[in-house]
Amino acid sequence: ASSLSSRYAVDAGERMRTGSREGYWLAQVKFPRPLCLELLGTCLAANPALFLGGPACFALLRQGVCAVLLKNLRGCFDFAILIRSIHLLQRLFSCPALAAPLMPELQVF
Repeated sequence: ASSLSSRYAVDAGERMRTGSREGYWLAQVKFPRPLCLELLGTCLAANPALFLGGPACFALLRQGVCAVLLKNLRGCFDFAILIRSIHLLQRLFSCPALAAPLMPELQVF
């Protein structure tokens, strides 16, 4: 059994890149990575304006989600995470309101 400190000593993006399905702690609930990607994709599809409404939400999408998607698409060996990453990327491209401001990040794909 690994301790909590050693379990989370590795960068979150690195854990996703290597295909670790270990989720994050949110209060007392632990979500698997494929579920997190699916929930994020559903939120993007249902209400893309949510991420444009606040600068902090858009910054999270630009700096966090795009970076993780890039890492996942370059070297993820977990099929469920890879498929959900591709699906989330398709949702980003299909929404013009998000695709235009995210163009610098999305050009690498």
